[in-house]
Amino acid sequence: MSESALLSRDLVERIVLKVVHALLGEAKPWNLYVVVMDPTKPYLLVKFRDAIMFEGAFSLNSVASAAAVETKAIALKKAELSWRTEKDTLVIQMQLPHLWIRGDVTYPGGIFRDGIAVGVSGLHWQEDQALCEEIVAEIKKFCIGQSRELQKENVKFVT
Repeated sequence: MSESALLSRDLVERIVLKVVHALLGEAKPWNLYVVVMDPTKPYLLVKFRDAIMFEGAFSLNSVASAAAVETKAIALKKAELSWRTEKDTLVIQMQLPHLWIRGDVTYPGGIFRDGIAVGVSGLHWQEDQALCEEIVAEIKKFCIGQSRELQKENVKFVT
């Protein structure tokens, strides 16, 4: 299976850190978990764990959260549901609950945009959702910028 020509785990981690700190800063204590799926690894062709490009815990809290294990599990399930269905978890919850299978998460906070699935857990669902949106927007912004550079350089094939 191919790997992304423009994205890497390290790059996605830097993007996620940038978004998390820009949106959350130090306004209040928070603990969250973020999962970003590799857009080149579609459901049915790859196992879920093998399709994860990045996952990580982020915290602005001096006390480790007892809910950290659950937060991780929920973020993974949000990413998996969005990746599998190519839908937002909010859309599944509100309009398409017939797509749920046993073990699926019922919370919003997972999105699918243009091949990129992201799941976030640890905040209120609206904030989880907003973080997902911003992470995808920053990933797309980076990739579009790289594409423009290749076009300027008249590169015919991505290497």
